[in-house]
Amino acid sequence: MNRKPGFRIGKELRKGRVGCATQVVPMEGFHLPSNSLIKRDLRAHWDLALRLDVDEAALQICLVEHWLAHGLPADQALTRAEENDLPNARAVARNALAAEISA
Repeated sequence: MNRKPGFRIGKELRKGRVGCATQVVPMEGFHLPSNSLIKRDLRAHWDLALRLDVDEAALQICLVEHWLAHGLPADQALTRAEENDLPNARAVARNALAAEISA
């Protein structure tokens, strides 16, 4: 599965597609729901926070598949997932902001 993100907030803002009248802005990514000072300040502007709690073994499979789709050999894809992506996911889970919906 080789996907390119369809929504990038910076790009949308620059093109004028997100503004004061915008009702819904999807924000995704490991880094967004963390409990850093900047993220806590942004939280006041959200009406709803949703967090998906994913089993680490399932996440590892998805991450390895992601890197394989980007052309990495299997051993490098596994190493990248285990040494970079999974530690980042664990850090986000430890520092997650509260969410109204968690699934």
